[in-house]
Amino acid sequence: MSLRGIWVFSLPGASHGILFSKKYPSVENRACILNKDGYVKLPTDDAMREAVLAELGIVHPIEMFVESRDSCSRKLQKPVFEITTSNGILWPVVLYEKFGLLLCCLPLVESVERPPVIDVLGISLGYALLLQMIDVIGPVQQGVDETHPQMVDLHSYLCQAVPFGTLTDIEQATVFDAISGRIDSSHVVSDVKPPSWRPISVKCKANISFRVTEQIQAVLYNRPDVWDVFQIYGSVSCKADLEHPAPLIAVHLSVGKDQPRLQNILVNSCVSMVDDENRTKGEGHRTITFIPPRERFVLCKYTAAISPTQLSAPNTSTTPTLSRRGSLTSLNSTTSSLTVVSQASPASLPLRAHYEMTGSQDEVKIIMKVKLSKGKNMFEYCEVQIPFHNRGPIIYKENTQSTGEIVITNDKRTLAWRIGQKFPSRSHEVTLEAKLKFGKRSSIMPGQDDPFCVGLNSFAMIYFKIPDYTHTSATIDQRSLRVQPNAKPKVTVGM
Repeated sequence: MSLRGIWVFSLPGASHGILFSKKYPSVENRACILNKDGYVKLPTDDAMREAVLAELGIVHPIEMFVESRDSCSRKLQKPVFEITTSNGILWPVVLYEKFGLLLCCLPLVESVERPPVIDVLGISLGYALLLQMIDVIGPVQQGVDETHPQMVDLHSYLCQAVPFGTLTDIEQATVFDAISGRIDSSHVVSDVKPPSWRPISVKCKANISFRVTEQIQAVLYNRPDVWDVFQIYGSVSCKADLEHPAPLIAVHLSVGKDQPRLQNILVNSCVSMVDDENRTKGEGHRTITFIPPRERFVLCKYTAAISPTQLSAPNTSTTPTLSRRGSLTSLNSTTSSLTVVSQASPASLPLRAHYEMTGSQDEVKIIMKVKLSKGKNMFEYCEVQIPFHNRGPIIYKENTQSTGEIVITNDKRTLAWRIGQKFPSRSHEVTLEAKLKFGKRSSIMPGQDDPFCVGLNSFAMIYFKIPDYTHTSATIDQRSLRVQPNAKPKVTVGM
């Protein structure tokens, strides 16, 4: 698969519009031969940037209608775009935006007629290249130009990863190992065939690091007739520095005794086997066998089941007169799509909370209590946010809290209670009482309304992160690790 060109543009407002461009004459000659009369010559870098910004609607006023871009008959296939230039239409241009940069590439289409997007291999490979490129560049400062060291690193990366416009190995860890000369050639003529995701071996100290992270998302209703629900899901990432071209690693993913079982385990494609026969013996671990790639990767993702002792049935005999809703969210890692909702009591969560609000449309009184019920009394952060939808801006507050500080967000519609990094050592409980007054309600902007927040209906959100802690006690058993061929790497496990 080949690329006709690669560009990195800055968004409007920067002093340097074109930060990087690279064209491949040999691929361009192939495009001219293969596309015949349908061949469209690449424009200049300035013209290409203007055409891309126009296609994205960045340079035109938002109310300006452009037929070629805004017509209802046009099919959107993001991140693939048609770019209209003075020479004709370029397709498929793949775009990706991050850190205020706009990355573009144009894969070679080896046919006269336009094929379906799914049949063009260069689109997915080109998009994967753009993701690697932005990792190489990283966040940029104002005033960066084409001579900046970040752009020089990008040039070195592309010379190795995309020689003459043809993608070889685009993984940046592998590419920079090759550039720095760390490739170990002693295994090149051996009988061991390395897997495709580990194309080279490097000279390095034997190290294997694991990181286990978990997220909890919960909704506590504070009502005896409604179930409290929560979700637990986690992931295990790994970075293995081993010299052998195809090292086979086996390790136990274990949980504590009487802890929720891990379910819905989704493993990386490099995993060859997940042995769960130990579950029938009452042991709380699973053996995962894999050949790791060179870079850090997500070894597996999982959800956690809830044991019957953790469930509490709602009592339907009483119904409170005030509806309220609370939510607890732990932000330890990137959100996974593997979620399972379980019915459970608040006692099985790290934090318990109680929230009340009374008053009228113009003035309310709130009472908030948060108690640490399980886990370490140490947080990276812990903050309560109480949004007030369908009301005017907050114009007055009078508050008393046992710890932390109270702030009002810039839009004057959310009360934030920054509890801090530790609860009181004796009670493990913090309280807040506040009185708020609201101004005249004007037109509601998008995001300021909520169908639930009618009358005295309200909710509070708690965001927290506990370092070196997993709710299920899931961890990697270092003593169980086995490496073939025999090696004695340094093993670290973090959370």
